[in-house]
Amino acid sequence: MAVWLHCLNDLLEATKDLQKVANLMGHYKENGESNIQMTIIYTTPSKEDRKRSVMMIQLQNWKMYC
Repeated sequence: MAVWLHCLNDLLEATKDLQKVANLMGHYKENGESNIQMTIIYTTPSKEDRKRSVMMIQLQNWKMYC
């Protein structure tokens, strides 16, 4: 997955065409409509992401009061 994302990042830098890259990543259906389900995958934090965020906030608050 990381290699694939790296390749798409390189493609974006080379073409400067976000629309083409979004199409390759599946953010648009064959009929040209937005594929919101694919976008949700990238924008919905996992349970681990949420836990990590809470821990970081708690750590920052603890440091602020010490």
